[in-house]
Amino acid sequence: MIQPAVTQLIHYLKEEYHCKLFLYDRHTLTLMPKGELLKS
Repeated sequence: MIQPAVTQLIHYLKEEYHCKLFLYDRHTLTLMPKGELLKS
């Protein structure tokens, strides 16, 4: 996937589940605890 598609998908998931799933810190993307639940 290309960057804009990934960003759009992350935004969609955030809106769909009404929570923050990822943490952006500079150029690092970290999965938040609620994102871990969704992953499993």
